[in-house]
Order: sequence, then C-alpha cells, then structure tokens
Amino acid sequence: MSKTLTATQIAAVMEIVDDHFGIYPADDPMRDRFAQAMRALLATQQPEPRDEVTDAPRTERRHWNPVYNTDPVQRACTELPEGWGVNACMERDAGWVEVYGPNGEEPDFESDASHFDWRIHEAIDFAIEAAGKGDAS
Repeated sequence: MSKTLTATQIAAVMEIVDDHFGIYPADDPMRDRFAQAMRALLATQQPEPRDEVTDAPRTERRHWNPVYNTDPVQRACTELPEGWGVNACMERDAGWVEVYGPNGEEPDFESDASHFDWRIHEAIDFAIEAAGKGDAS
C-alpha cells in the first residue's frame, strides 16, 4: 500500500511544475484539483517501507559485552598489538577468522561465536592476550 505525500512534498512538486510549466497560477481553483491529481499519481511511486528498514524492534541478538557491539574492523585497526594480524575470510555460506603473530606464525585460535563479527572480536582479544603473555601459540 502506498502512503500519501506530505503537504510539503506536494508543495515542492507543485513549485517545480510551476517553475517549469507555469500551468496554474496560485489563485486558480484548478490548482487544488491538479494538486490532488499529483498527490494520487506521486503516491503510487512510494512503496511502504519494509519491516527491516523501519523502526521495528531489533530481532538481532546483541552481545553481552558492549565492545562486541561495535565495528570489529575499526577495533582491529586500533587495538591489535604491534605485528599481530587478523584475517576475516568469507565466501558464500562460509566464513572463518585467522590470527597471525608478529613473526607470521599462525597461533591456534578457534571461536564458536554465533555471529561472524563476534569471531573477529574474539580474535582481537586472543591477539591482545597472547601479546601480553609474549606468546604466539
């Protein structure tokens, strides 16, 4: 179902029409009929917003740790220890995260997080802990 345009939107369209075509002067009674026709015509071009792009309640589970609700890529760029790296690998229907130590070694990192971005956060946490211990295994 389409939504009706607001008065401001109709006025903007009418102004454009007046500027370009000068069809009806402001005091002409036909202007209202034209506005109604334009409103009906333009309303057909406005689909109802889909549920996923409205203010509907979030169905996606949030992580208990607020850090994990942030962008993992930005976090990796600022918090990874010197020399450490995280690769997020993705393909259709699959994704995995790899951690690399300062000498290029690949320590034994595993994650069972239910969201892919949380796996990246866990990899960052792993690298921070391992660097703090001076360990890459």
